[in-house]
Amino acid sequence: SNPVVWLAAATLFFVYFFYTGVNQTTGYMDNVMKLAPGVVLVVGSVRTYGVSLVSAPVFGAVATKLGSPSKVIGTGSVVVMIGLAVFAFLPAQASLAYVAVAMAILLAFVANGVFGICSSQLTEGKVPVSVFGTATGLLSVIGFLPDTFSYIWFGSIRDAHQDNPAVAYNQIFLILAGAALIAAVCAFALIVVARKRNAADESNEDGK
Repeated sequence: SNPVVWLAAATLFFVYFFYTGVNQTTGYMDNVMKLAPGVVLVVGSVRTYGVSLVSAPVFGAVATKLGSPSKVIGTGSVVVMIGLAVFAFLPAQASLAYVAVAMAILLAFVANGVFGICSSQLTEGKVPVSVFGTATGLLSVIGFLPDTFSYIWFGSIRDAHQDNPAVAYNQIFLILAGAALIAAVCAFALIVVARKRNAADESNEDGK
C-alpha cells in the first residue's frame, strides 16, 4: 500500500532492464560497425572490470551530496535514454568508431552507477523499519524480472533481422531508451510522492 515501495520497484525494474541491455552495444560494434575484435574486447573489459568499480561509488557520493538518490537516478536515466537514442541512429561508419566506443563506455558508466543506488530509494522515501524487509524483498522480485525475458526478446529481434543486423540493434536501442525514459519518470515521481508523504507526516506530528 506504500506508493514509495511500488515506485522504487518500478524504477529498479526499468533501470535493471537498460543496465543489462547496455551490453548490446558490444554486439553492435562487432556485428554492425565491424570494429576489430581486439577493440570490442577492450571495450567489454573496461565496461565490466573498470567502469563497475568506479561508477557506483561516484554515483553514491553524488546522491549523498544531493540528498536524493532519485534525482541522480532520474537524471542518469535521461542521459542513458539520450545516449541509446543516439546509438540507434548512429551511422555504422568506421570513422565513428571512436564515438561509438566512448559512448558505449559512458553508457555503461552511467547505467552501472544508477543501478548501484536504486535500493537507496527506500531510505529516501522513509519506508518504515517494520516493513523494510518486505519492501526490500518486493524490490528484488520485481526489479530483477527483466532477466526472465529481456535476453530472449532481444535474441528474437536479432534472429528476425539476421540479414540486416543494424535494424535489429536500432530496435533494441530504442526499446532500451524507452525503458530509461520510464525509469526517469518513476524516479522523479517517487521524489514528489516522498515529499508529500513527509510533509503530511510532519503536519500530523505538529497537530499532536
